[in-house]
Amino acid sequence: MARFRVVSPSIEFHTGPIGLSPQQVVARRHNLKSLGSGRYEILQPITFKLGEEIEVAGPLSKALLARVEPVGHSRERVAPKLAANPAAKKQARPTPEQLARMNKTELLALAKKLGLAQPESMNKADLAAAVKKKLGA
Repeated sequence: MARFRVVSPSIEFHTGPIGLSPQQVVARRHNLKSLGSGRYEILQPITFKLGEEIEVAGPLSKALLARVEPVGHSRERVAPKLAANPAAKKQARPTPEQLARMNKTELLALAKKLGLAQPESMNKADLAAAVKKKLGA
């Protein structure tokens, strides 16, 4: 299992085995089935907040990978298709449609990564326009 830290405001997992700490299990116990050794099967969708660490078995989708970062020295392959293309090592640029669906928190995080000046002072529409312009979308 690969260990990840949530880097977006929240992330939701719907199925599959997951590794959690005892503290994380307390609030989610009714949505989990114990597999032993701190591993659980997700029975109903569960949400994790910014900064929480989780262990996930198997590859993650691109959408989930964009919301987490690897923790420690995990050598497990998390996205087979990404490793095959050297250009794919760069983070994929969101499409205009994806930008339109982003909430202000996600747009702020992207704006900061892109180095936009004072994105916190912008409203959502101006922020989306500035990000689009910076990306050339």
